[in-house]
Amino acid sequence: MKRLWGLALCLYVLVLVVCPALARMNVATTVGGGAPAAGGDCPAAGTYDYYWNGDHSSGTTYVCYDDGADINGTLSGASINSGGYSGNKFDATEHNQHLYWSGTIDVNKGVIWVLFSTSDTSRTGNIYFMETHDAVNSEFVRVYVETDDTVSAVYDGGGASETCSSTGTIAEDGSWQWLGYSWDIANDDHAVYVNGAWEDCNDEGFTVLTATAHIFALGEKLAGSSFTETYALDNYYYIPNTYKPAVPFGL
Repeated sequence: MKRLWGLALCLYVLVLVVCPALARMNVATTVGGGAPAAGGDCPAAGTYDYYWNGDHSSGTTYVCYDDGADINGTLSGASINSGGYSGNKFDATEHNQHLYWSGTIDVNKGVIWVLFSTSDTSRTGNIYFMETHDAVNSEFVRVYVETDDTVSAVYDGGGASETCSSTGTIAEDGSWQWLGYSWDIANDDHAVYVNGAWEDCNDEGFTVLTATAHIFALGEKLAGSSFTETYALDNYYYIPNTYKPAVPFGL
């Protein structure tokens, strides 16, 4: 009888502890060399903090959050449509269109990734496609494509900013390509990712972000440009305490 009670207790613990973990891991079904499949919700636990691909089972604006309940983001101006790399995609057709949510940023070290696509060769301004900022918009991280098709990123700790710009350029043929930005403030380093490689920008004198509570955005929320541009985004990742990792998955 004692053995039966012991077996029952073990099974009970298994259900309470292991099954939820497996349920979370089960959403990591992949396509395209590693992207969570359409309808697959979130990547494997421990590989990200925030993740969006438009395919969450709770709705297209839901953002996976690795440390708690997934977050329903707010969509403004932009649209979410089929035709993404792994299901749906974020589509913007002009400035100030975005999807945003509230979160927490690692001010000292981190990386943000996104799959980017555009065939807009007639635009006249920058494409601001990833941002984070504090509650009063005085501190921010911003990533954008310049008019010459290079990629730049700004880390601004409140009036004192450092900019990292690439020499490599994006493709404008509608293909999906990884773009990213990573920062390591303790070592005065930051880098942008374009054309399959990190490009380093060693700067000194970073003013560190003081607020860890940030608004995260796909698209342009803070920059406030007045240009028209057409582009799409998919598979956004924010990963804290990581500098210049390999891309989340191969294309």
